[in-house]
Amino acid sequence: MSASIRVFHQPSSSAVEYPGSEMSDGERAIFYFLGQCLVALPNSALIIDEPEAHIHRAIVGPLWDAIEKARPDCGFVYVTHDLEFAVSRAASAKYFIRAYVHQPSNWEIEALPEDTGLPKHVVAELVGSRKPVLFVEGNPGSLDVTIYRHQYANFTIVPIGSCEAVIHSVASYQNSAVLHRLGARGVVDGDHRDADEVAFLLSQGVHVLPVAEVENVLLLPSVFTVLAELLLCNVPEVVEKIKRSVMQEAATNIDLVSARHTIRKLDLHLKRVEVK
Repeated sequence: MSASIRVFHQPSSSAVEYPGSEMSDGERAIFYFLGQCLVALPNSALIIDEPEAHIHRAIVGPLWDAIEKARPDCGFVYVTHDLEFAVSRAASAKYFIRAYVHQPSNWEIEALPEDTGLPKHVVAELVGSRKPVLFVEGNPGSLDVTIYRHQYANFTIVPIGSCEAVIHSVASYQNSAVLHRLGARGVVDGDHRDADEVAFLLSQGVHVLPVAEVENVLLLPSVFTVLAELLLCNVPEVVEKIKRSVMQEAATNIDLVSARHTIRKLDLHLKRVEVK
């Protein structure tokens, strides 16, 4: 009599069973990891290469949390390219490969720096960079990142959130002895900043766009003209049409635009107030 593996869903008993041979790569990986870790000798050191392999990101962290809990006698060493998983191991020491030479074999391994003033997932991304760093506003899926990555291919683009986060990140990076070897810069939206503020930020390594928001770069005459030509448009006609449309929109919403401009100015001035 031969043994076989049957798979069925819990807690639902109505789901159709299927043979183990039809499991996905992710399911196979999960059972393999579970089996190897649960039958390991007591007080073992377990080296896990690519714990995220074939497994959905939402499952990886909870899976290894459960395995570590089941084997508290063992030490776990993870070799991973998944930065999110790496920083999720909160109580663990973390190391990264600074450099590697194949012949003669030489590994330069350093501890991940602590207390840099930057989020841990950002530090984990930066330490492996071979290019200068450019902090930008927005998040990984924003238009800011798409534009900057196309324009600055020789930089590691790091979206960090607000303009204040960009300014803080540039300063923190430059003040870190471990991180500053490649250099860091920042780019923020114009946001109606005056000449003095633009000059001050530039002195701190933060560049200011000549427009209020990065999307407006596409409306600059020189940029828009090229886009219109590529789309085989009648450039003078289209540019004039866009100008009329923008001015009409501004005139229709002049109260709202004025209020927003006033709010930004007041916010800027209030942030500069020092209470003594």
